[in-house]
Amino acid sequence: MNADELQKFCAKQDIREWLLRPFRVGSDLCASNGHAFCLLRDQAREDYEEADNRHLLALIGKVRSSRMAPITATEISAPEHCKACKGSGKAVFEKCRECEGEGEVDAETDYNTYFGLECKSCGGDCGTWNRNAEGECPECDGSGNKPETEVVWLNDHELGIQKRYFALIKDLPGLNVGSEVTGTGHAVTFRFDHGEGAIMTINKPRAVVA
Repeated sequence: MNADELQKFCAKQDIREWLLRPFRVGSDLCASNGHAFCLLRDQAREDYEEADNRHLLALIGKVRSSRMAPITATEISAPEHCKACKGSGKAVFEKCRECEGEGEVDAETDYNTYFGLECKSCGGDCGTWNRNAEGECPECDGSGNKPETEVVWLNDHELGIQKRYFALIKDLPGLNVGSEVTGTGHAVTFRFDHGEGAIMTINKPRAVVA
């Protein structure tokens, strides 16, 4: 894995701008989208911004002390269709023209001014999904399925990770996985030849397909 491949772990859209590109953690290069992170040891350069996030630093410490083992078995849960694209993988969100994507409007009469009324054009949804568009659905990354229902269960763990995250790590050289309790829940930890990382887990009843 190199810095360009590490970009896949970054957020695509987030008000926390430091999650939009890889960043430095000491001598290491790291990327995260808030749900998963991956770190490349001793790959940092001065042109990357230094991160100072105590929660991330604590999680890195847990990952490095985590007991791990190779993946010996995987099971995949039966996914549900994405509500945005209805399973086609193609959809573009178009902001409501009346409320300009706010979901609310203000109104004024001869007697009063009203604020925060639900927009009747979009029903408060801020817009509609155009499923005739050619753009890849941003809700499911074009898979057609709800990401939170495409779950890969590793080994005998009752904890699973989203299939899109498993696809990012499954071919890493020397891959081993484990699990840790974090400040916000459970995480599947992983280590490979040149780095390590963690992915927040999904823990719910399984509907396993053969």
